[in-house]
Amino acid sequence: DGGRENGSAESRDSADGASSLPSDWPNKRSARRPPTDISPEEVRSALNLYKAKLALLARSSKSSKREIKTTLNACAQDTTGLFLKANNESLRQNYRKAMKLLSNCNQRSERDPNFAALYYNNMGCIHHSMRRHTAAAFYFGRALRENASLCAPAANGEAVPLTHFSCDRRSELEYNRGLQLLLAGKGEAAFACFHAALKLLHRQPRAWLRAGEACIAAHLEREQAVRAGRAGSRPSAGGGEMLG
Repeated sequence: DGGRENGSAESRDSADGASSLPSDWPNKRSARRPPTDISPEEVRSALNLYKAKLALLARSSKSSKREIKTTLNACAQDTTGLFLKANNESLRQNYRKAMKLLSNCNQRSERDPNFAALYYNNMGCIHHSMRRHTAAAFYFGRALRENASLCAPAANGEAVPLTHFSCDRRSELEYNRGLQLLLAGKGEAAFACFHAALKLLHRQPRAWLRAGEACIAAHLEREQAVRAGRAGSRPSAGGGEMLG
């Protein structure tokens, strides 16, 4: 009986302690909102976004276009919806329209602090589809700089917020840039990018395959440079002829 009474008293104490916790527990400075503060409209908008993402992954352009249109009608300034619409237009090979959509949503987003890096990454992906590899590498380089500025410590010595670390996309951006440099015939620079990407993507066979291709390309570049140097150092055929 004593054990039962003690147990019930302990459970009562724990229940009282839970009820006395503040509403913003466990972190008063947390950026995450409590689930009770989310409105039904926001839930419907998020569901439409996820439906559109699944339709894009399944390469179902009609259903994804319908879901994206529903999302944009609910919130016309939703950057995620505009990104998805640009992705859908890129899959349909409407590259100019996709770039125009991305240009319309080139603004800061409170939901994702790494918005600028995502914008330049999407622009690079569109130029990759257009086979403009040099321009795509430029956009991926801009995305890497924006990503680095997000994760860099502040000048006043404040620590980088944890939400910024969760938005870090350096490995994916390094892989994308390395692929463009490889297609542009710059093997050594491409290998440096793949080597940086493998710090996180070391379990993806495709990343190792691209790194190997970059090694082969760099080796061929060096062989061509050696051959060109030897050919340039040889005397010309008419240099030793006697005139007379």
